[in-house]
Amino acid sequence: MASLCRDVTFFLKYFFGSTESRPTVKDRRIQINQRNIMKNALLKPALAVLSAAVAFNAYSAGAPAPGDFPKAGLELWLSAGQVEQADGVITVIKDLSGAGNDARRNAPATTPANNPAVAKDAASGQPLLRFSGSNVAYVFQRLTNIRTAFWVVSKDPASFGQRSEKFVLGDPAGNDFHAGWTDDTIFNTDVNPGHLSKNLKDGKTWLNGRPMDATKTPFPKQLSLISIISAGPVSAGQLARDRNMSGRSWQGDIGEILLYNVELSDAGRLAVEKYLTAKYQIQPGANPAPASGATTSPAAPAGASALPGNGLAQHPFLYAGEWDTRKALQSMFLVRDGKVVWHYSIPLHNGAGGIQEFDDATLLSNGNIIYSCMSGVGEISPDKDIVWQYQAPAGTEMHSIQAIGKDRVLVMRNGNPAQAMIFNTASNKLEKTIPIPTTVTGTHGQFRHIRMTPAGTILVGHMGEGKVVEYDQDGKEVWSFKAEHVWSAIRLKNGNTLITGDAAKYVREVNPKGETVWELTQADVNFKLGNIQCANRLANGNTVICNWIAGDNDTSHWPGTVQIFEVNPAKKVVWALSSWKDPDLGPATSIQLLDEPGAPEDQQR
Repeated sequence: MASLCRDVTFFLKYFFGSTESRPTVKDRRIQINQRNIMKNALLKPALAVLSAAVAFNAYSAGAPAPGDFPKAGLELWLSAGQVEQADGVITVIKDLSGAGNDARRNAPATTPANNPAVAKDAASGQPLLRFSGSNVAYVFQRLTNIRTAFWVVSKDPASFGQRSEKFVLGDPAGNDFHAGWTDDTIFNTDVNPGHLSKNLKDGKTWLNGRPMDATKTPFPKQLSLISIISAGPVSAGQLARDRNMSGRSWQGDIGEILLYNVELSDAGRLAVEKYLTAKYQIQPGANPAPASGATTSPAAPAGASALPGNGLAQHPFLYAGEWDTRKALQSMFLVRDGKVVWHYSIPLHNGAGGIQEFDDATLLSNGNIIYSCMSGVGEISPDKDIVWQYQAPAGTEMHSIQAIGKDRVLVMRNGNPAQAMIFNTASNKLEKTIPIPTTVTGTHGQFRHIRMTPAGTILVGHMGEGKVVEYDQDGKEVWSFKAEHVWSAIRLKNGNTLITGDAAKYVREVNPKGETVWELTQADVNFKLGNIQCANRLANGNTVICNWIAGDNDTSHWPGTVQIFEVNPAKKVVWALSSWKDPDLGPATSIQLLDEPGAPEDQQR
């Protein structure tokens, strides 16, 4: 670099003169003539040398020249060293690919402390973008033909074991680069329209140049290079968050992101890896410590005999659960006197290739059962005859159904637009449609259970936006409460609202002022909590809770975990159910206790 600068200095002095000596007028004329002759031949190369020197320095000291790897097909190149800031807030991450596709800050955090900051890598001295896991993303023009990607990242050790996906690359309209759940893997193991793209599942991945399976490999806790080649086109439109889902924001460091619309050859991939590992002083082939053991969770119970209560015989109940990936059939169960007396099953994959799962179910006074199954809603008789059904149109999902009197149901249809719907099941007429506004475009992340209150208003958990909103039947907001990962919300007889937090693992009771008056979290029980999906307040003041464990992609971890538990107001566990064999009830999403007083159509659950 020193010799390069000396050469540039020589050329500049020759072209523009020097103040070190004062030539005569005659000499000056000779010099001018010489320079006029030489300028066209030498000035352009000299300035090119100077430009190269400046560019080299811009990419940072000690890094190899960026010209050492292929640029054909490079459509996005974000680097922590190339940002714009305003009042200490990073507003733009510049695109170095030449496409001008800068990533711009979206969804401002509420306090400056939540904003990503520029940090310094201890090993290389290179700048890094440090994200806190708050609801901040950097949006760029959506790319729909990504074939090769490189990430220089590390995940914050404090974020491991939180049972919440942390996305490096997201997309307002999808989630091809779906991160892992409880196991903190780089990619999710589930491949379907709501999870990881099959093209990524079928592609190839490397960690620091070493081949690996990204669906089984945890994110590195120290700065590392992840290389990805997809088997087909995949899409992304933002950095550091999944769609508008605040709980799926990246928590950790990002040094560099490169995206290509071509599948690089082995030689091309190795050239990019050589540049990035040298720049960030990453040891090629290094295998960072896995995430296992990063956090500790309470041990699962040793067996059913160790659990409080009377097992399957504690209550008669109707039980349903989502996403039992171990089985081709998804089932709901009716249990009486400790035995399964009735069950009904549907295929996990329907004929159109979509996913089906039981999200919500209620046994009615007439003996029929209403249910939602993602692909639609229906009512089935004890003889398993479908007496009413509504299929979700393409591009929509349905996860909620509530009886609101005889022959009428309230359902939620996720989609664009999203809407609550009131059907008369006897006449098969749609009586009312209520628009539900949402900023979340991906249907799967919009809503789960919604419930009509005794006052006729509708409580809606905006799962992807982190809030509960109460609407009147014209769709006008009348009350709201901020609640992360909200799955369900029901209005209690005392006027308070009972909320469940899914991956945030809480049950929370708030009063109309928004004050928390009761809450249960992992700290209150001595067994492992998964995703808390539904909770019901019983007539005796106890609360029964569904502990959905299927967020753990390793199904061998499921047996022995608690599926359902009941606590008293002091949060003492009085009943815990773990039934993974004879009968295997599967993951728990919805439970209706059949020994509660009153008609099911009138209950708030």
